[in-house]
Amino acid sequence: MAGRMSFSTLRNRMPPEAQERARAKSEALEAEMVLIEVRQAMKLSQEARDDGGDGTAW
Repeated sequence: MAGRMSFSTLRNRMPPEAQERARAKSEALEAEMVLIEVRQAMKLSQEARDDGGDGTAW
């Protein structure tokens, strides 16, 4: 496995400022993913409420 390093080794070699930027970006992306999941769930529940399966909307 020549030329390969573990992720933790690579991260530890990064300057502290770069580590902080990476951490902040990771947290922002995670928060965005949670919002997307909530929006998708709300859309699904809205669709289920709009059509109760009998073809009529509330």
